[in-house]
Amino acid sequence: MFDLTPASEAALPADFSLASSVQSTPSALASVWEQIKGRIAPVWPLEDYVAVNPFMGLTHCSFLQAHQLLWQKGNQDILLSWADYQKAYAEGVFTDGDLEAAIAQTPSAHAVALNDVQQRLRATETLSQPPHDYRLSEWMDFHQGTHWEMLIQDEVFRYCAAHYDQGCALWASPWADLSLYDSWRAQAKYDKRLEKLGFTRLSDYLHQLPASPLVAIEAVLTQMGVPAEDWEDVLYAYLLSINGWAAWIQYRQRSGHDKDRDLCGLLAMRLIYEWALWRNSPYVDWSAFRTAVLKYQGQGTATLDGARYVCQQALELAYQRTLFSKIGVSNTPAARAIEAQFVFCIDVRSERISRHLERASAAIQTFGFAGFFGMSMAYRSLGDSAFVKQCPAPLDPAHQLEEVAQGDPETASRAEERALNGRLLRKTWKQFKYSAVSCFTFIESLGLGYALQLLADSLGVLPQTRAHSARSGHRVPNFEGELGLTLEQQVKMATGMLTQLGLVRDFAPLVVLCGHGSTVQNNPHQAAYDCGACCGHSGAPNALTAAQILNHPDVRAALARQNILIPEDTFFLAALHDTSRDDIHFLNDRHLSDPHRLTRLKQWIAEARKNTLEERARLMNTDVKALLRRSTDWSEQRPEWGLAGNAAFVIGKRSLTYQQDLEGRAFLHHYCHEDDSEGLVLESIMTAPMVVTNWINLQYYASSVSPSLYSSGNKVLHNIVGNIGVIEGNGGDLKTGLPMQSLHNGQALQYLPLRLSVVIEAPRERIAHILEKHEGIAALVNHAWLFLFAYEHQQFYRYDRGAWRLAHEG
Repeated sequence: MFDLTPASEAALPADFSLASSVQSTPSALASVWEQIKGRIAPVWPLEDYVAVNPFMGLTHCSFLQAHQLLWQKGNQDILLSWADYQKAYAEGVFTDGDLEAAIAQTPSAHAVALNDVQQRLRATETLSQPPHDYRLSEWMDFHQGTHWEMLIQDEVFRYCAAHYDQGCALWASPWADLSLYDSWRAQAKYDKRLEKLGFTRLSDYLHQLPASPLVAIEAVLTQMGVPAEDWEDVLYAYLLSINGWAAWIQYRQRSGHDKDRDLCGLLAMRLIYEWALWRNSPYVDWSAFRTAVLKYQGQGTATLDGARYVCQQALELAYQRTLFSKIGVSNTPAARAIEAQFVFCIDVRSERISRHLERASAAIQTFGFAGFFGMSMAYRSLGDSAFVKQCPAPLDPAHQLEEVAQGDPETASRAEERALNGRLLRKTWKQFKYSAVSCFTFIESLGLGYALQLLADSLGVLPQTRAHSARSGHRVPNFEGELGLTLEQQVKMATGMLTQLGLVRDFAPLVVLCGHGSTVQNNPHQAAYDCGACCGHSGAPNALTAAQILNHPDVRAALARQNILIPEDTFFLAALHDTSRDDIHFLNDRHLSDPHRLTRLKQWIAEARKNTLEERARLMNTDVKALLRRSTDWSEQRPEWGLAGNAAFVIGKRSLTYQQDLEGRAFLHHYCHEDDSEGLVLESIMTAPMVVTNWINLQYYASSVSPSLYSSGNKVLHNIVGNIGVIEGNGGDLKTGLPMQSLHNGQALQYLPLRLSVVIEAPRERIAHILEKHEGIAALVNHAWLFLFAYEHQQFYRYDRGAWRLAHEG
């Protein structure tokens, strides 16, 4: 164990203020800062929750290099534990053949022998993981039983929560218009809390802080004796310790709210607290501390990397083998009269309902497409004050659409006023219920009145009006009026959607554009269950917009001039798939000239829903009645599994997987390469939906393997912070990623996490050409953040650093 006692008390400098260490502009430090600041991925606010790749800033490294970096510099592990791999091996989830194939694909620098891996999988092995990064507070807590890391985390939380509050606090920070660093300096000099806990004279030193956060960082490093060659490692370690707030600032900068100063200011805050701890604790010689850190890092690197990485690859190879066995073997009816075509989101939850619809009737054809239906827009519902983004996070909305009240001016005005008042009342009521000054009086005066409601919610017994609201889950927008788009804009949107979807001929009498959302109660992460292609919102506005455009006679006439002939009797029907209840709600069926056309369709939907619910109930080890109750139960921790278990993205004709059970683990995107001779459609799929599915996949992966850094912890302990995100308990870092209840069934992970396997039905040369054009996409493949396969001539080929190999070949 490293001895933290001082070598000599005389080593403490007489003038210990940071001001005495301020030097000229720290150009060397600025260079280091440029290297590390981009390693933090952004996190979106709860109401616009976006599944994001938490390794976004590390994809220029290989997966193994990123693993080593996070392990050595952040004390974080992004591989499963030995126990998980041993259990999977013992149960036959992966075999010796998979291990052998995985070893053949492992970079030579991390090569291991098959016998060594087998022996370790069969042995009982416990790995000790002491801290091995450069955070002194963490070392002190580990070796001395103190709680400095938690205390400092809480201090950072208090200031950031107040500074970035989004209307949740009753009293706004008077310094909110300043940068984070300046706001903190203005407040901290009056705060005596840490001084009472042992940080003597802290407010005096904070009063003398340099105006520049970068200069302050250099002063801290200089006084603590950290040599320049260690700056990058030290700063990255401390940045990871405040990953949640750093991720929030990255989002704000990405959205144009902040400049670079706030992220640097956050790191300066964290380091200055560490400096204060160092100053008030036994003096630590940096050279000795560094030696101890490197010792533990060396032990961890030798023990953890190669063999476990081989096991992870073996898991993925085993899954790929099963996936390939289900592709290209379907028996699609040769000739059939199609009565309805369903266009679902590529979301893995759509795979189940689409499969069961196809099994309910051969007259149904399904397609997979990004759930915003190519309608890149910002949308404002009636009564709302702000527009929300209704397209994938990497895209910018091309249009703004807003819901307007229908009827004569007086009726419309009353409807808009009711919607506005309702929104304000709900917001005020929520603030009153959860405010510190009203919580006890609220419970005393109104608690008994809520008893019956809580009991009804818990038992699943709802009044009819509330039950209807709960089942529908989402308020249905009204787009009966004009969209505010020119005919040219509508035609462009319609052409883009149908071309990207690959539906340009053979239209069925009913084409159902089925967006999706989820009904859950009392869940801060509700948006995580909604449509990822719609920035964490319901896809209903997009489906209605697309349906209205495609039903417009003038739009159809313009499409016909482009040889996209939509029959006169074809009707585009907007719908919403509630993924927690597997209901499909029609949104514009009142405009259907012959409502009887829906009779058989509703029967098929009812059969598909029944079979889908039974399948999901088995997965959740319950019955259908209990499964449905989960969506309206305010105390339910697992209303549905969401996208847990996602592992594949299949891009090709639906005939590839027609009626095949992909277990709700595959994203599906319809694509016909014969209709895309120039590869433009495939390029758009690989640069947009493939990136989004990779974000989703790696968010689930990271939340599973590294929950302390990349998940949001236990949702039972969540507290909402400033309408931004959550903390676990009453302090600590802002949490990112998914709650453990979205991944874990209480005994074990619901699925062992796998990196995404992408299968594209297209010529290999076309796929390779797209990778050559897009360096960022190629990096995801070449650095093993996803696996890319081509399905050509009934063979599977793996893309491996510029070359195609037969799948599972070394």
